Amino acid sequence: MIGLSIFFVLQSGIPFVAIIPAIVALVFLIEGGVLWYFYYRLAGTSISVNDDILIYKNRKSEKRYPLESVYLEFASIKYIGGWLKIKTDKDTIRLTVVLEDISGFIQELKTKLDNKQLSSHYDAYKLFGFLKTAVASDQSWERAYHRYGKMFLLILSIGVAIFTGYVFGTFRFYGVVLALFWALFSMIWITAAYTIAEIILIRQIAKRSNENSFTFPSRDQNYEEYVFDRTFTWGNLAYIIFSLFVIVIAIWIRQLIQT
Repeated sequence: MIGLSIFFVLQSGIPFVAIIPAIVALVFLIEGGVLWYFYYRLAGTSISVNDDILIYKNRKSEKRYPLESVYLEFASIKYIGGWLKIKTDKDTIRLTVVLEDISGFIQELKTKLDNKQLSSHYDAYKLFGFLKTAVASDQSWERAYHRYGKMFLLILSIGVAIFTGYVFGTFRFYGVVLALFWALFSMIWITAAYTIAEIILIRQIAKRSNENSFTFPSRDQNYEEYVFDRTFTWGNLAYIIFSLFVIVIAIWIRQLIQT
């Protein structure tokens, strides 16, 4: 952000332009601190179950609850997010879908409750709905860990964005403003392509989940590669064609103005 500020000031000659990236950098710094705190807490949290006891650990303590005292409640927005409330005689534990392998834990907990004839301690319909969201979340995070390093297309697109903005701008300041706008658009198309691929893959979970047997599809990495390759190939091609179209129109407008 500092480098971007210096670049904009040198190109535009307007020191005020440097304030915008500085504000963005400050926002990112604050957001990063808040996210670090929440992830620090999450990283110190674990939950497991044996035949008779539910074990909940955080950075401050470890608690054990007999399965007979455990009741489950669910709240979720399908395939987007949600949480599980584990209610006991003394405490209520709330777990969100960002907990690693929460779907595997819930399936194990359900099996243990069923084995002890405690199926009445949860609503099977709501449990199945939450599990679909949890499975989708677990698989989505696994894909994200694998793919974030490949998002170099973002750098390429921002480079095209700044070039397009300056070609389009009749004056330097307006070229900077448009470059910022185009950079934002560049990030939006990449986010949109990633989201479309995720929606396609999540729909497979919806189609192949079986409520009667409480089974869910495992990841098909070959199919995932196919979906992401097609989505990003067509998205990037459309973006480049549109950028070239804008450049041609911008050059034509500039020549028109100059004549």
